[in-house]
Amino acid sequence: TLSETISASRKADPTFLRMDPPRHTEHRRMWSQYFTIKRIQAMKPGIRAIVERVTDRFVTLPQPADFVKDFALAIPSLVICQLLDVPDEAHDFFHRHSLTRTQLNGTPGEILAAMKALDDFWDAEIARREADPGEDIVSQLIVNEVRPGRLGREELRGMAQLMLLAGHETTANMIALTTLTLLRHPGQLARLRADRALVPAAVEEALRYLTVAQNGLGRTCIADTVIGGQRIRAGEGVLVVVASANRDASEFADPDRFDITREGTRRHMAFGGGIHQCLGHPLARAELQIVLDTLLDRLPNLGIAEAEDRIAYKYDSLFFGLYSLQVTW
Repeated sequence: TLSETISASRKADPTFLRMDPPRHTEHRRMWSQYFTIKRIQAMKPGIRAIVERVTDRFVTLPQPADFVKDFALAIPSLVICQLLDVPDEAHDFFHRHSLTRTQLNGTPGEILAAMKALDDFWDAEIARREADPGEDIVSQLIVNEVRPGRLGREELRGMAQLMLLAGHETTANMIALTTLTLLRHPGQLARLRADRALVPAAVEEALRYLTVAQNGLGRTCIADTVIGGQRIRAGEGVLVVVASANRDASEFADPDRFDITREGTRRHMAFGGGIHQCLGHPLARAELQIVLDTLLDRLPNLGIAEAEDRIAYKYDSLFFGLYSLQVTW
């Protein structure tokens, strides 16, 4: 049974995340063209410039500093703001309301208030871009999909919110957790420093090992079936726990070990799979790889500056992560 909080959040979610084909296929197609590997490759210089700018500011802070607040959160927020053409100043606004939306212990009222604040923001932005479309994704969707009647304004607003949430919260958590994990595995970090060609593999292993979307994907069985000896009847609900799949010993040898040289790591399920696979995965991978490269170059002496039992983990959120992490460099 879903909690009141999660139920409230899902009832107010009109996005293709909760659609089936053919409507899901139509809506996903509208966005997927903006997240192709070719487009993300073209974005990499801009992403690298953002990471360098955040790093420039971070290294001027008094030590110790909060790696989550002052580094990990800033980068994906600035990237997604650039992608959706919203001002950098909206970073705090987006983070505050995104955090509220993903908390498991929030009240339905708090969740709906956060969603309304984001709705109001995007209603104003959509109206502005309808009057004067630009080259950004939202403007192009207005011109190509809303005006011809294939997409409603409420659906576009929901899509923009989804991209903001998915592109901001999950990647920020991965940046913080990946950094913490590498610092806890000095042998692996040393191998990465010695062979920078391992950066993409390190990102894939971190995605598998950490799996920030740990609360499971809800699905409804559409026909009687048997999986692993368990009969599931049509109409019954299934909770797919991706974190468990990524620690499956039949797929990954010694799955609880963090190993950046592991074979077959890219078979992980951190981005889901099938028709609902996260369409932003090329962007997330690019950000994580650029961040690791930059940290290795710019902060070679980065270290944890607080006791293990003081590290604030996000156990009460839809997405696993860190609330804060004190570091020195």
